[in-house]
Amino acid sequence: MKKLLYILLSGILAVSLVACSSSEKPADSSEPEETSEHEYNPDGSIKEEDFFGTWACGRATITIDGSTENFDGVNDFLVVHIHWGSSAFEAYTWDYYTYFDGEALVDDGRGVQQDLVFSEDNENSPEITVLGEDMAARFDLTEDGKLVWTDFRNDAGADMEFDYVEMVEPEAETEAE
Repeated sequence: MKKLLYILLSGILAVSLVACSSSEKPADSSEPEETSEHEYNPDGSIKEEDFFGTWACGRATITIDGSTENFDGVNDFLVVHIHWGSSAFEAYTWDYYTYFDGEALVDDGRGVQQDLVFSEDNENSPEITVLGEDMAARFDLTEDGKLVWTDFRNDAGADMEFDYVEMVEPEAETEAE
């Protein structure tokens, strides 16, 4: 019985380890072959706007909606928000304040990681614990259009490739009539 349980658990572990890895599609002669160029720009270049949208991998989502935050009056940094649900009542969040360096979105140490714990009755605001400040990260787009998160502090996004879910359009400012 124990052997069966160990085999079952090993199988579940193996499946969970490959859940976010990329898989290759079998060749199909009826569809055109994919190119290695970036999906949004025919010339293969990457623009800041190419990162905008919602990206997902397992329980983690990354939202880049074009909103900015100003630090020390120096620059407007593009906000990257990550939500990673660890259970029905707990989630981790990261907020990175990035700039586009011509290839990727980069945060040199302004990011914040938090742990949110919700009550089972869901009547109160979550208990928030700051787990890290001065977090640094980099966000890259792969040739096949996936988003890769490199967390330089605790390697949280290691081996994860995020799939594009939807485009999030920045809200247009409306003029008061």
